[in-house]
Amino acid sequence: MDRGVDVLVLGCTHYPIFAPAISKMMGPDTRVIDSADQCAEDVARRLESAGMLHPATEQHHKSAAGSLRCFVTDDSPRFAALAERFVGIKVEPPTWVSTDELYAFDLDSRHQMRPAG
Repeated sequence: MDRGVDVLVLGCTHYPIFAPAISKMMGPDTRVIDSADQCAEDVARRLESAGMLHPATEQHHKSAAGSLRCFVTDDSPRFAALAERFVGIKVEPPTWVSTDELYAFDLDSRHQMRPAG
């Protein structure tokens, strides 16, 4: 694909699934950057600052694994249909969350969760 693209940022968390195909399609002259790792690190930081990070997550102990609750901002029935396929385990129906609810919390300079505004 000759479009003069030097860098392509994959801006959605499910794009890593398609990263190899996207990279191949874009060609060797385009650097493909995956934002999912940064997103996961941000979520872990927010959970830790709120005291909600499961200890097994920090120590990588499968024997003490927590549970999975999914929250979505888009089509929850579609997510429910696809999640088990991508996650590899049975997934309970997700909870829909409005984007307004997501932005009700923000991180201050010390990474402490607080209401936005």
